[in-house]
Amino acid sequence: MKIGLISNFPVGPRYNGGAMTVWGLYKAYKEKGFDVSLILLCEENIDKELFENCKNFLDLNVVKHEIVFFQNKRKFFFIKIKSLITSLIFKTPEYFFYEQLNLNEKIKNILKNKKFDKIICYHFDALSSCYLSNYKIVCFMGDLMHEPRNARRIIFKNSFFLKLINEIEKFISIRVTINLLSKFKNIGFCANHYKELIEKKIWNTKYFRVPLVKPDQIVEYNNYNNVNTILLIGDLTGTVTISSIFYLKKFLNFTNNEIKQYFKFKIFGSGKIIDEFKNLKDYKCVEFKGVNHNLKNEFKNSSILLVSNDITVGIRVRIITAMSYGLIVLTHSSNLNGIPELEHNKNVLVFNSVKELEDLFLGIKNSRFDLNKISKEALLTFNKYFYYKEAVEDLEKKLN
Repeated sequence: MKIGLISNFPVGPRYNGGAMTVWGLYKAYKEKGFDVSLILLCEENIDKELFENCKNFLDLNVVKHEIVFFQNKRKFFFIKIKSLITSLIFKTPEYFFYEQLNLNEKIKNILKNKKFDKIICYHFDALSSCYLSNYKIVCFMGDLMHEPRNARRIIFKNSFFLKLINEIEKFISIRVTINLLSKFKNIGFCANHYKELIEKKIWNTKYFRVPLVKPDQIVEYNNYNNVNTILLIGDLTGTVTISSIFYLKKFLNFTNNEIKQYFKFKIFGSGKIIDEFKNLKDYKCVEFKGVNHNLKNEFKNSSILLVSNDITVGIRVRIITAMSYGLIVLTHSSNLNGIPELEHNKNVLVFNSVKELEDLFLGIKNSRFDLNKISKEALLTFNKYFYYKEAVEDLEKKLN
């Protein structure tokens, strides 16, 4: 069987959550003995180091792939308004994915020449590039089109005008989403709350779990007395990471010196630190560590992953990745919407407020939680639901 995977560039066991998800799909089908090819959409102005790193990885692993480039130009106001009106009236994705929409003819020709038996498309930007073709496509969707940009607008300011813009974009996004997905038989989201929303309009919408590879090391919490390193991970310019750091800043302003003297907060990620966060450097307990291509070296039994975003955008693959190591995760309850497999004091620790987060830190400091048990449950949860072989088996059962 010939299988085609359409997604964004890059793809691999790191880079970002989408890249890791598609890599899990690729490995699962490849190990089943299928002929698998990647069709990757890539911005022309992509970072050269990132491009060369991923391209070398794909070549080294003899991955069949074709890269389709597009130019992400800055749009004039008139073009934006025209795209908005077009998307509103015709329910097409111009307003959100203008460049990708214009790739439809090119992708259609590639699919025609490749003659795939199965095509899996990851995320809406990739789907926008191929939805006009007449092929049967498995739609494996990530964030809703409007959510990252809408959430970003109101992190620091929450005015009536911004709320109005968000409601308009949400309305258009849902119309476009229903129109695109209704063309296909096999539809799923890797965030459960999106599945629950869209299935009200399209009854056959499924929940597809993220397929990830296993790491080569496991964290074991045998001694709780030295758990004092808190990790935050993500692109510093990304919406969810900004939300997480903003929540950390709020927490540090709230909590007492006992927490700030005992724990060290290490923030890893590429991108420029925005002005609103520069004064975090004034806290002796906070370190901005920049990019680290070997983060697994930070996953130790003295470490915990903090995922403090209080916005419900998509799912956090970083949570599932940490669980694959057995790393303890402290997560805001917002992340349980997308990943219903998470349970407080079973496989993660969950908080709803800065006060609850403070209580969790004090509980960790005073060894009130059985971290070893939570770590083992996290591993069991990962192996049962998100290990790439199990996740793809579950996916196949849900396909028509």
